[in-house]
Amino acid sequence: MREDLPKHNEKRLLSNQLDFFVGQNPETISPNLTTYATKSENYFAIIPPISPLYQANKKFLSQDSVSMKELLQSPLILTTSGSAIRRQIDQLLKKYKVEPTILVESSNIYTAAALAENNLGLAIVPESVLQAATMTPFNLYPIPEEMLTLNYFIAHQAERPLSIADQNLIRYFLEKV
Repeated sequence: MREDLPKHNEKRLLSNQLDFFVGQNPETISPNLTTYATKSENYFAIIPPISPLYQANKKFLSQDSVSMKELLQSPLILTTSGSAIRRQIDQLLKKYKVEPTILVESSNIYTAAALAENNLGLAIVPESVLQAATMTPFNLYPIPEEMLTLNYFIAHQAERPLSIADQNLIRYFLEKV
């Protein structure tokens, strides 16, 4: 097992250095790979009290309460460039023509979430990351699905024959992730 940027792991899989690649959002994966994706997961923006977008005494904000451009113009805590989540956020920044103010880049999405939850800046994270949310005050703004979603996947080389153990691994991944 090796944790690395998606483009590096995809290259390793294509050159037979890995048997499987687990990643996020298979839409851009090489056609030479077979992917098995999980159901989609929503993203939320963590808006701390330091942000002018923060609304006191509310945990969840409605989708129409903040514009996407306003969110993206906030000082951001992002994952490192090249990560799957960062690629999606970079696409949103480009779509809305926003030059981001990046406060911190982290290689760990849980670190980014914790920094936002503790009033450093705004972070956009998958819903599953919020399971470890603290009791500190912050708002959660649901990002519309048509703008941002997360799908985990497992992939292997398309021509690779799968053993029963390989098939069981894929089935287990799809059931548990």
